[in-house]
Amino acid sequence: MEVSTLSKALAAVARCRGDIAGAFRMSLARWGEGSPATLLLRAAITTGALGDDHAFAAMIAGVPTQSIIAAIDRISPWRRAAPNVPVLCESAPPQASWRNEGQVIAVSSADFETVRVNADKSIAGILVFTVEAGRELGDAFMGQLSNDAGGAINYAESDALLNPANDGTGTAPASLTHDAIKVQSTGSTAEAIRNDLATLLAQFGGDMSRAVWAVSSRTATQLALHGAALGSADVNVTGGFLAGLPLCAARGVPDSVLALIDPSGIVLFDGGAQFATSEQSMLTMPDGSVRSLWDENLGALRFIRVLDWQAGRAGCVAAITGIQWAT
Repeated sequence: MEVSTLSKALAAVARCRGDIAGAFRMSLARWGEGSPATLLLRAAITTGALGDDHAFAAMIAGVPTQSIIAAIDRISPWRRAAPNVPVLCESAPPQASWRNEGQVIAVSSADFETVRVNADKSIAGILVFTVEAGRELGDAFMGQLSNDAGGAINYAESDALLNPANDGTGTAPASLTHDAIKVQSTGSTAEAIRNDLATLLAQFGGDMSRAVWAVSSRTATQLALHGAALGSADVNVTGGFLAGLPLCAARGVPDSVLALIDPSGIVLFDGGAQFATSEQSMLTMPDGSVRSLWDENLGALRFIRVLDWQAGRAGCVAAITGIQWAT
């Protein structure tokens, strides 16, 4: 298993009992001054946490349960934003027009929607491990632990992004499917699914050339079972193509939803993630009990990822909801 830069840095911190400066010196001696792990630890001395966006992206790419946000972005990029910076989204895709040289140039789009993401919500968690495992098993163990953290992050982001019941009043941004165009599932046969897909495609208001399907891994396998009966379906557990459009699948997306998204109409802030380890903290467990890491010879990996999104163009998300044939 290839160990990511972030996992190497976390292993060094674990071996040094949470001392980032000590981990930096260890990495410097072991991997050299120009090593990505050493550079990551050098930056963490100031911030107190490992939080390089590139290192996090590399780690997420290697997690067995993929990020639906990253998977879609690789095919059709989201409209990126920064916290509290207003972004203008055209209500319709911009257009260009021919003109004679010297004529006035027309504005490509005269109707805008101002979108501002606050980036005031985050996905967070704490994983507990034995100090002996963190020290003795080293990079490979921390790689497994970071995979666990990445999988937990990916599940939480997928559910929040595409669960129609998420109206944004809780601790996550409102789902893209909550106020989206909705088509109620009419059945489980290939004919019923084809008809639902045709209805959705007719109502979809986004740019079809940029559109991507998003489904759960379980829903993807059920689509694969129908195969050619759906007209055009080349689907596997992580993605493929459906009705000629690319499809991304991930654990955490509700099984009852099949969404079509034009990411160019979605304003997204992705702050990456920060990781920190400790062997001296007091942890409050889900049952309310308090446990001392030091007393029990345990370590803890804390992860925080800041994410926010908002639809900036009406019609750029449509979803078949109420699917029962995927479970």
